[in-house]
Amino acid sequence: MNPPPSSPSEAPAFVELHREFVSLPDQPEREEAAADSYLWARHSVGMKWEKLLQRRLTVVLGEPGSGKTEELRQKAAALRAAGQPAFFVRLDELVLTPFATVLGQEPMTILDAWRTGRQAATFFLDSVDESKLTKASDFHAALRRFREAIGLAFLPRTRVILSSRISEWHPETDGTEVCATFGVPFQRPSGNRQEKDTSSLLVVQLTPLDRKQVEQFARVRQIANVEGFLQALDDAHAWEFARRPIDVLA
Repeated sequence: MNPPPSSPSEAPAFVELHREFVSLPDQPEREEAAADSYLWARHSVGMKWEKLLQRRLTVVLGEPGSGKTEELRQKAAALRAAGQPAFFVRLDELVLTPFATVLGQEPMTILDAWRTGRQAATFFLDSVDESKLTKASDFHAALRRFREAIGLAFLPRTRVILSSRISEWHPETDGTEVCATFGVPFQRPSGNRQEKDTSSLLVVQLTPLDRKQVEQFARVRQIANVEGFLQALDDAHAWEFARRPIDVLA
């Protein structure tokens, strides 16, 4: 059903699909939320990146292949291109590696310049789940290393967006740790309250691809016979198996 990409080396690795996000319901079952993240078709409008970037602290959840890492990486690049200080950091690398090494020389220069000004900066901290591979406390250690590298005096000018697999995000323990690290009062997860209070921790889920996004992704990634691919999904009633970028490429 899924034809192989033609000339994959010429296709861009990232496709701008204008992804959306929805806040999680109160105390969701993790298994159910993980399945929902790539099985259900979207019927309501979610939040765009623009709204997330108005927040002080956000966690973006999604299962493997949902595209969360590339979304964070590309959004950091887009903000930098627009003249805004923005940085992509792998939390799993930060567990054992100094912050300056993880960030790199050029971004460190931008960071040092940011400290001398008054502008807000956005930090995209990727892969909470990868930072927990050895032990869960490594995630907490990586957060503290990040905070120390930034400096407490500069935290009021930081905007932090983390990513994690849904199955590895623990709202109570992880949420408490994140809030304590960045000086944000912890509130038990509640979708409506989180969205209204921009200073609180917001936990959102990356929505599945809809038909239009699947078609756009397939065309840009140079999937052969896109029309036949979409028709095959229709004929087999198999759209639930094409809700993540990785599904379209499989």
